[in-house]
Amino acid sequence: MLNKYSDNDPGLNNKKDFKMIKCFPNRLQKYLYINVSKNASTSIRKSIIFDGYEPYNSLESVDKYLKFMVVRNPFNRVISSYNEVKKLRRDGPWKITQRASWYQEPNLLKSFEMFLEFITGNFYDNHVKPQKIFLDDKGISLSDIDEILLMDNLEKDFNRLIKNHPQILTKSLSLRHELKTPSDTHHLLGDFIESSSAVRKQILSLYSEDFLIYKKVAEGR
Repeated sequence: MLNKYSDNDPGLNNKKDFKMIKCFPNRLQKYLYINVSKNASTSIRKSIIFDGYEPYNSLESVDKYLKFMVVRNPFNRVISSYNEVKKLRRDGPWKITQRASWYQEPNLLKSFEMFLEFITGNFYDNHVKPQKIFLDDKGISLSDIDEILLMDNLEKDFNRLIKNHPQILTKSLSLRHELKTPSDTHHLLGDFIESSSAVRKQILSLYSEDFLIYKKVAEGR
């Protein structure tokens, strides 16, 4: 059944956030996507055929599924996360964002600094939560994933994925890119992170486990 579960389904009986435990399977072809917010999840879902989404632990014989995910450089991801929560999406805690002083700060660089302070010990929105949590809440680790795509090399890795695993059904011949962060904003914040040792140190601390994951995937190529 497509989208059998909703994010607010009281019948889940699971204290974990549904968005953190859901995955996108194709039951017939036996593959599933471990989605991570801000890791090309929209592009992947628009490019590959899935049955919908449901809790990871609801799948029978999940060990028989081909599992794949995308891992992203945490420096780039936190910029994308910042821009995403600023959109005040109604499927997230937008009222908290709207009241936050970082959101009301007009200076981009100052606002970003304040944002980092705000999420320290407070990953209040799924878009800012560490990539590792998307694995932890499902009770799995990186070693359980069969194919890992690197965001830095997404087009090439996506093509390799569908070439090596013909059971994966696609909607198009190439990856459907979804660019959501304005390039000028991304460049400005990227340069800011590069030039500020204090900001880099803070992000390294916030996403320490994600940096270990990213390093392991990048060096394993």
